[in-house]
Amino acid sequence: MRWLAIILVVQFAFHFEPVTASAQEEALEAISSFLKSLTKGKKRKRGRKVEDAPAAAAVAVPVRGRAVNPAKLERDNRQLRLENHFKAYAGWVDHVCNLSDEQKKKLEKVLEQKIGLSQKKFGEKKIPQNHQNYLYDYSPFRFFDDDGAATEIYKADLEKTVHKLLNGKQKEALVAAISKRKRELHSRYLNYIMEKADKELFLSEKQEKQIRELFPDQIPLLENGLYSFMPRTHYVKEKPIASIVMHPPVAFKRVQMNRLQDLKQRQSSLTFMANNGVESWYKQLDEEVENQKEKFQRALDIRIAFIGTEFQLSPQDKQYLKLAGKGATVRTLAAWKKKSLPQLKSWEKHVARQPGQNFGFGLQAADVSELDKNPLWEHAVKKVVTEETYNKIMQQAQQAKAGYLVAILDTELYLRDDQRDEIQDFLQGNLPAVSNRNGQSYDLALLGLTLHGKKRKAIEKILTEPQLNAFSALKSQFTVQNSYLGIQSRHGQMYLHPLNQ
Repeated sequence: MRWLAIILVVQFAFHFEPVTASAQEEALEAISSFLKSLTKGKKRKRGRKVEDAPAAAAVAVPVRGRAVNPAKLERDNRQLRLENHFKAYAGWVDHVCNLSDEQKKKLEKVLEQKIGLSQKKFGEKKIPQNHQNYLYDYSPFRFFDDDGAATEIYKADLEKTVHKLLNGKQKEALVAAISKRKRELHSRYLNYIMEKADKELFLSEKQEKQIRELFPDQIPLLENGLYSFMPRTHYVKEKPIASIVMHPPVAFKRVQMNRLQDLKQRQSSLTFMANNGVESWYKQLDEEVENQKEKFQRALDIRIAFIGTEFQLSPQDKQYLKLAGKGATVRTLAAWKKKSLPQLKSWEKHVARQPGQNFGFGLQAADVSELDKNPLWEHAVKKVVTEETYNKIMQQAQQAKAGYLVAILDTELYLRDDQRDEIQDFLQGNLPAVSNRNGQSYDLALLGLTLHGKKRKAIEKILTEPQLNAFSALKSQFTVQNSYLGIQSRHGQMYLHPLNQ
């Protein structure tokens, strides 16, 4: 569908992270009007290639929908999420404590009362239409925020109330199991964050050891993996990776600090305006290629410094990497420019059809991570560190990502030890491919594709009935439309990622 292709690609000059609520509404109104103008025109036969709209990219763009109305539907969705999550919780408490039938009934009643009270308070709240949190308090990840629906019940003395139902031995078992579970979740979240940091900053063994030793004496155990170099909060509440990796006594090298500055200023998209003139678009594209060369060089510097130190490379091997890196940079940026040109041509045709119309559109910026996928650079690295070592490094990254997904599912479903291990083993060989360019929607897309992927049935077979119901309730938070994964937000449908990528 033509309108879908346009919605999925265009990243407008008025970006979707407004400073104020009124600015947000103005941006959404402007985008709505612009999309209406684009969708007017000749109808096309099904199956015919759309030449005047760029190819769909994996970016998250909210689409204006109905006015926010946190009434019956929202309350019902919230109730469903809470009931299924806490039934999984009750099943886990029973597994740990071996509850009697009477204790099970009492626990069920306690949870019903707490959910009922939470729902009553929620129904009395008046949520403003210009709410800054795009997702609901029962949406994935938001469910366990400080002000999330599940967190509210945990904070309402749930653990103390449950303790009153248990005997001394059961109480000890539950306290030990909760502590063990928190440490297990922390470990998986930290591994994921460390992998994310290491991918950009190339941490030494000493730095990594120092960071891990910060917990829990200097930094509390992690409760989620939502950390990035440029934190955003409209969809999921991210925190800065720097607050962990730059904590004393960890010290960074100059090449790492240079790369960190680039990450703090990184642009995920390049914006073009129609009223600047078509010729300016191509000039801007060429300027971007030159600007990116400097960033790519700093990214190469940190890679070569790390590999040189960790593998004690000779000066000849370092020079070999430098030459391969320069060649990979030229090829990567040339490929990005070649891919971008047809999209500029598409919008140039639109300007010709409707002269005088002013609008903004965006292209994905060149991504430094594409360097690691370049065959020239990949071959060079394998040659100096051996292919076996290179593959081992890649496998560690897969393990960290699989562990992160297990931690998310564990947080939602209360997995047992054997279930965690089984799901981890399965996911390591079946991870969904999610573009790093998804920005803040990356975690949502990663989870959603796992829940809706063709291999999900293997995970479902591992779960108990209460866990399976909680899994289904979580899965229902995501939508599938026209082969795209989406999620419902307060401002309409947000498209996250193509299902076939």
